[in-house]
Amino acid sequence: EFVNSVQAQAQEDGVDHRIAMVGFASDNSRSGWSTLNYGNTELLSTTAVVNYRNATNSDYKNSLVSVNSNGTVNSRLTTAIDRIDAEGGTAINLGMEMAQNILNNNPVSSGEERNQVVIVFTDGEPGIFTSDSDSTRTNDYANPAISTAKAIKDKGVKVYSVGIFDGADANAAVDTTTTSWSNVKTTNRFMHYLSSNYPNAQSMSNGGTPDEKKGYYLSAADADTLKDIFQKISDDIQTGGSSSTLDSNAIVRDVLTKELQLPEGTTADDIDIETYQAAKGNTVTN
Repeated sequence: EFVNSVQAQAQEDGVDHRIAMVGFASDNSRSGWSTLNYGNTELLSTTAVVNYRNATNSDYKNSLVSVNSNGTVNSRLTTAIDRIDAEGGTAINLGMEMAQNILNNNPVSSGEERNQVVIVFTDGEPGIFTSDSDSTRTNDYANPAISTAKAIKDKGVKVYSVGIFDGADANAAVDTTTTSWSNVKTTNRFMHYLSSNYPNAQSMSNGGTPDEKKGYYLSAADADTLKDIFQKISDDIQTGGSSSTLDSNAIVRDVLTKELQLPEGTTADDIDIETYQAAKGNTVTN
């Protein structure tokens, strides 16, 4: 549905939106990164699947494809979706590395304006094996992923993270004291640091100052909420940079997400609604 939404907008606006898809998982044996076969860690939107081990700059360039093809979704993307496989661990560091390589091999041309976005979609904490220690998960997976994400964010690219694991909670306060990955608070902190919520995060122990706006880490407990999340991201990335002149008919809507949990016992009487008069002629840019 996300791809369909982007394609429909591309056709309506007559613009060339592009999408690339990668998978990041693991292997069934490990004696060091150099010996892995990188199962399910691959470029999915190339003509044929390209394993991480064999990917070249040309492959990374070719993985970013126009979403619209003669009025329909590019078949390369529908094929890429069919190639997604839920098997293996979670090598998010390699997923972020592949995303960075795709961006580096598809620079924005001079005179062209593009809103570049990375969406990291995962069902678990970083790591390949259940036997991975906390320090391995932090040092071999999480910290490299955060470091790569920072390099991406430093170039003005927005990074969304989407979590669908038990305890995923984008609205909970970030706990900077947890170190065990058996505590879901650690994974939630990782997802925040990976995203543009923390544009200067460098590692699990150094998140830097959060962005005041936030909203780049999103969590879902069911399919309907997940659908809403991808629709929100689709809306965000396709309307960024637009401007509107306020007039007497202008309406600004701030729609609350289904994830918002009001305090227990809250009633309509506890909520205040206020209106403000805008100065004539003001232009608002979002």
